Amino acid sequence: MMIVPLEAEHYEQPVTPRYVALREISGAEELADLAPSQLVARLIVGGTVSADKLSLSEQDRILAEIYREIYGDKIECFTVCASCGREFEVSFTLDDWMASLRDVEGPVAIRGQDGVYELAADGERGILQFRLPTEATLWAVAGWDTSEAAAALRRACIIEGDPEDPRLEPAMARAGPLLDDELETECAYCGAGQVLAFRLADFLLAALVRERAVASREVHHLANAYHWSRDEIFQMPRSSRREHVRLVLAEAGGSESSWA
Repeated sequence: MMIVPLEAEHYEQPVTPRYVALREISGAEELADLAPSQLVARLIVGGTVSADKLSLSEQDRILAEIYREIYGDKIECFTVCASCGREFEVSFTLDDWMASLRDVEGPVAIRGQDGVYELAADGERGILQFRLPTEATLWAVAGWDTSEAAAALRRACIIEGDPEDPRLEPAMARAGPLLDDELETECAYCGAGQVLAFRLADFLLAALVRERAVASREVHHLANAYHWSRDEIFQMPRSSRREHVRLVLAEAGGSESSWA
């Protein structure tokens, strides 16, 4: 079981700690076509916050820890150069990237009870209280066109104050950064500047999809060795399933490279 803290960095008063407890991912999730919110909801087994009460930022934070548990801290992805057309690798660490998203300018809102953030009056503007958006908030404005949806989203997040207050969006970005970014990089071959759109949730789910063939081979090895059913194997935690495959291959004289 993994504990993921969801605390914001700044507090006006002690509040109930926000955290979730996650079970390890299994084949049942690896082979299912799940949305990010569905994956998170299936893995939560405890904590102080239910899946439907998570902000989008907290959901991303949980997905980051799921990625880290499976693949480690390093992210390696590929993009095609817009100038020379060649594919090149972009790599960075999850910790460094997340730290850069938190290191932004903007007013610091203080979180009080019930997840309400507050900015004090500054002489020109009054008190501003808001909540961070959740999955439900996005669904509530899904039918609006782009410009109207942005205004509707601001209104939905405001508890007290002006939805058009220019402090709102930078304060929300500091309080709950999303793991969705445009990364500036350079082509490894021609040096041309590039902008890579990167969203961790999409990257994680795509990585799981790419591994489905590996998971099927793991089922084959374990079913042959232990005569377990497919359902029994896919209910196992991922790390346990893979450790059993290593044992089977070692006994047969194979290696991990022969299956993964």
